[in-house]
Amino acid sequence: MICRICFVSCHYFGLKALKGILDSNEFKKGNIDISLLVTLDPIYSQKTVGYNDFLDLSKAYSIPRIVIKSIKENGIVEKIEKVKPDYILVIGWSQLLPYNLLDIPQNIHNGNTRHSKSFGCIGMHSTLLPIGRGRAPIPWTIIKGISQTGVTCFLLEEDADAGGIILQKDFKLSNKETATTLYEKCAKFHEILGKELAKILSTK
Repeated sequence: MICRICFVSCHYFGLKALKGILDSNEFKKGNIDISLLVTLDPIYSQKTVGYNDFLDLSKAYSIPRIVIKSIKENGIVEKIEKVKPDYILVIGWSQLLPYNLLDIPQNIHNGNTRHSKSFGCIGMHSTLLPIGRGRAPIPWTIIKGISQTGVTCFLLEEDADAGGIILQKDFKLSNKETATTLYEKCAKFHEILGKELAKILSTK
């Protein structure tokens, strides 16, 4: 059975996570379908750190792509519902998803809970949650002098970074770590987690 994914992102970390999924054996075998890409209007590119419009990737893989100004804008729920996603992945998006978006997979599957082994909403965060919840995790990791951090894949809820943990990958920081070097490490681990997540989603 094919796992259908709606992928929401406007950030380099999201691009790396999606590349991990696209590079996975599960995607290559046709067990995963990226049914829709939702990304942010380029008019916000100068105000969005790590902005990426995913245009090249959507063309290369023939993935339908829509550009929005807000995840809460009128009609977005209906557009996502139309592709009937089993999972909505939201990676590198500054706005929290409202309940009616978070509940789309549950409603499609007539489920009793927001998340299950065969549907749900998933995000990634550049700390070892629950440590470092909230905004600007990379600078705060440097400021606090943390010696080990990582990237967490977790279930999305209405509160920020609050859902159950699916996967975590940790790594050590050097004593010469900068925000730039840590950013690149986190990007690398987003791709690794994307590839590993593909295995989990394709077997549900």
